[in-house]
Amino acid sequence: MLLRQTLVRYETVVVTVKDAVRFLCHVAGGVHHGMPKNAHEEKIDEFCRTYQIQELPSVHASIFAVARIVVRGLEPLEAQIRQEAPGPRDLR
Repeated sequence: MLLRQTLVRYETVVVTVKDAVRFLCHVAGGVHHGMPKNAHEEKIDEFCRTYQIQELPSVHASIFAVARIVVRGLEPLEAQIRQEAPGPRDLR
């Protein structure tokens, strides 16, 4: 469900969380630096070059926001694991 959420709308393009992750991994250098492979990725690339948030390309900054949401959502699971798991309590 999270991967299908709209992250950005730019002109006629809707960028989902999944689109952003794939772009960051395969075009922007997260896994390897590559060229956009289709018109959709080209528009995401254009958007990144055009708009920035706190000196970061906008899709990069947006994915940090998604990461904060995911981490907050996992806090109850972390608390339960820490309570039930034997052994060292500080896993960080």
